Amino acid sequence: MANSNTILKNPALLPDQDYAGLRKRGLEYIQQLGTALWTDFNEHDPGITILEALCYSITELGYRVSLPMEDLLTAQDGTIPSSQVFFTAKQILTQSALTPDDYRKLLIDIPNVHNAWVQGGTAEVPLFADCKHDTLTYQQTDYPVDISGLYRVLLDLDDDPRLGDLNDGEIDLAVYLPSGGSGSGITLNLTLVFPSWKCVTDPSLFTIDLQNSGAIPVAFATFPNPQNAGQITITYPTGNFSGSLTLNTVSSGASPNAATLQALFTTPDTMSGYNLFTQKVFQHYLKKIQTAYLAVQSTMRTLRRHRNLCEDFVSVDSIRDEEIAFCFDIDVAPGADINTIQANVWLVIDNYLDPPVNFYLLKEMLAKKDDQGLPLYTIDQIFEGPRLKHGFIDTAELDNSQLVTCIHASTLISGIMAISGVLGVRNFLMTAYDNNGPVTGETAQRWCLKIKDGYKPVLSVEKSKVVLYKNQIPYLANQAAVARLLQQLLSMQEKSKLTGHEDDLPVPVGTWFPLDGYSSVQYLFPITYGIGEAGLPSTATDARKAQARQLKAFLLFFDQLLGDFLEQLKNAPSLFSTDNIVQTYYAQFLSDFPDYASIYTPDSTGILLQDQVLDHPDSTVAAPLAANGWERLYEPNETFTDRRNRFLDHLMARFAESFNEYAFLMYSLNEATQQETRIDPADLIASKVAFLKEYPRLSYDRAKAYDYCPMDKAFHLLPDKLWYTDNVSGLEEKLCLLGGFKDPGGGMKSFYRRFLRCIGPAGSGPGEVQLSIQAHQTPGGIKYNYALSIGSPPIVSPDYNSLTMLNTALMNYLTSNSLLNDCSCEGLYLFEHLLLRPRSTAYNLAPVCLEKDCTTCGEDDPYSFRISIVLPYWPAHFNNLAFRSYFEELAREEAPAHCMVKVCWINQDSMLSLELQYFSWIYALASYTSDPTDINSYFLNEANNDLLNTLFSLHSEYPVATLHDCNESTNTNPVTLGKTILGTINN
Repeated sequence: MANSNTILKNPALLPDQDYAGLRKRGLEYIQQLGTALWTDFNEHDPGITILEALCYSITELGYRVSLPMEDLLTAQDGTIPSSQVFFTAKQILTQSALTPDDYRKLLIDIPNVHNAWVQGGTAEVPLFADCKHDTLTYQQTDYPVDISGLYRVLLDLDDDPRLGDLNDGEIDLAVYLPSGGSGSGITLNLTLVFPSWKCVTDPSLFTIDLQNSGAIPVAFATFPNPQNAGQITITYPTGNFSGSLTLNTVSSGASPNAATLQALFTTPDTMSGYNLFTQKVFQHYLKKIQTAYLAVQSTMRTLRRHRNLCEDFVSVDSIRDEEIAFCFDIDVAPGADINTIQANVWLVIDNYLDPPVNFYLLKEMLAKKDDQGLPLYTIDQIFEGPRLKHGFIDTAELDNSQLVTCIHASTLISGIMAISGVLGVRNFLMTAYDNNGPVTGETAQRWCLKIKDGYKPVLSVEKSKVVLYKNQIPYLANQAAVARLLQQLLSMQEKSKLTGHEDDLPVPVGTWFPLDGYSSVQYLFPITYGIGEAGLPSTATDARKAQARQLKAFLLFFDQLLGDFLEQLKNAPSLFSTDNIVQTYYAQFLSDFPDYASIYTPDSTGILLQDQVLDHPDSTVAAPLAANGWERLYEPNETFTDRRNRFLDHLMARFAESFNEYAFLMYSLNEATQQETRIDPADLIASKVAFLKEYPRLSYDRAKAYDYCPMDKAFHLLPDKLWYTDNVSGLEEKLCLLGGFKDPGGGMKSFYRRFLRCIGPAGSGPGEVQLSIQAHQTPGGIKYNYALSIGSPPIVSPDYNSLTMLNTALMNYLTSNSLLNDCSCEGLYLFEHLLLRPRSTAYNLAPVCLEKDCTTCGEDDPYSFRISIVLPYWPAHFNNLAFRSYFEELAREEAPAHCMVKVCWINQDSMLSLELQYFSWIYALASYTSDPTDINSYFLNEANNDLLNTLFSLHSEYPVATLHDCNESTNTNPVTLGKTILGTINN
């Protein structure tokens, strides 16, 4: 609706801004209360004057309260403070990749990745159910077990303008050969086909520093068959690779013979002693395979960083091309330009075989319209999915760019017929080609051409033939002109990765107003009252002065209410923030009216209200400490904690989050025998504030798993992100925050991966225990040792023949030397069973529970979508059954719905054994993933076997209980079937 420029005759006022309405209601109220004592309600009456002055002041309050929320929250510098729980669309509407489309967007956002497809994968080794013996086995049976949650990724790397298609090792070159002495020459268009990045057998080629010319080795070319230049071998100091050489076209003159081509690659330079052309070809090839390798490594690192819980990626590979040749005739209008039609035909085919996936600006996404002219996408739809660096991807375009598995001639003919000037398409045939020539069974297909699995169809213009007919006269297009037009058309439709673009919606800001500014109601009274700026005349009697002061004191009651209300309004941003505030009620000292000092009565020490209370507001002093002046007059600690918690509950409710169940434990845990487990309201406030501050990240990562092989930009393993680290799943972090777990100190948070069994001398903090376990090759085979430091020089162990022996020796050493009995470390470990799957037949298999007839209902698969959460049972907070019940329910609610969660509370000895094996497994998995050598493979095998056996043998410990007869009190912990053990607390 357009803005109205007219003035309303009867504007509708809110009740608190309607002076006449307020005055009327005030009179009605006075009449109800004071009819027996007060009968004169005329305007000259002092009581009516007071009423009118107060009504007028209330309208000012109403005006300020009705200001837009952005005005109320805007600070004096014109910004809304970051402590306000207002998150931008990019912060709060996005989430880590969850669906296949999300992962595709995430991968396409990587430099040099053109497209990507996420497909179902299979485990490294097949598993089978042996129902007769109630076990899993590697031996084939009639009941295969397919592990779910595994995926493989196919990448379509970019077609680089300089390097060509990064999916292959092909190099296209234009070489000028001068002819002897005549000043003219010929240009040769050559194609060299070398191994693609994934077929390179020498990993050192990926590590050569191309920025340092001195680091590039000298390469030489040889031709195995001197009579044929078609086969070429490039030799460098540490190896060689072979390829093929094809002469495509010659600009003019006769094609050179084999000897001439060989000389181009083999004739040494007189200065350097080696062939400079071969060296340039070698460098070009290195640049190509390194660029492709970098894109694939970036993809693998990105997938691990954004892996979902109970999911993993077993392989990442680049797509292989399958060339498709098209042969058909086109009837065109007499006036049509055949070069333009030919270029548009190739464009239609190319877009069908490889639909473009473009990047858009935010404003472009907002400008997209549907057929009715309405916005195509809402804000939440635009920001749905992972945060991208290079713009926004249209989900509809992404859906249209699925990998083509069958080419349908009808679809292509329909698209070609839509080209302006095309009258008909005849004799349509398709043929597929691979490196060995035409694909068997896929030649001269009329209606449907199937594409091999793992291949992408690519238009081969060279192998295709299109004849255009005008009035039944055949024409062939100018291929050079067609190529230029096609390149122009492709560039016009392409929207490449964007940089430096606006990709978020800012939080709106308003106009700052001095909301707490207040002038006493005393200034609204006529001068005859003697309480305004003029005051009383010097001739006024003491009695008259006393009357004026009495009226001032009477009005100060209303002044204080009104002034405090405005002060409260000014501090509304603090109430709805994550700041560390010490009050939820606010007050101001009113001193802008004449003779204010005579109205306030100092206390026995001569200190006024301002100095004693208002200048030192603090409601955080809790019993048994004595309440301060502010708490006695304005806000007791109990009121503060209640109100602060309710404000924070409101902020959390905006995101459908709640601490209510946790807060209810304040009462369920507050039994006479369990006082030590009562939740401190201040701790509850701190937990809520911490949760809200981290909420954008918690929300974004809520389904994300931990990165089991963290790497830096150079793809080097980061060991410091494996232990004593925040590299944990989003679920672990959220559970620790919602569970109110206490931080261990030393800069660590409760959700950090660390030792939960207290190790070290008294006073040693978390992180001061340094442990490393190494696997190394010895003449006697692979052996292990550890280096342990607890605030002292490391103790290096002798070699152990197995990881089990090492962990046993390490646990015995710690038990006898450096374990603390007084340990209340709160935290948890989360195990994804999928990561414990076997990588070879040497791995132990998880136990199962099978029926003889194999009617297992999923019980034959202990790996897919299963999570075990292990916690210490000994902290008093964790040893309460009410808290355990709350936490176990919370874990199942917050975990992804398709994941089965098991929670286990274990004792100190079991915890020490488990975490030593977990520590070994964490490092073994990271080492094997980053460098899959035989040593690291064996290391992971042993670590996986040890952890698997221990994890599946854990059982929960329960609080010690006592038996009662019917006449005894049951305040102490009663026996509960299935949840109680009898005995002592010593384990």
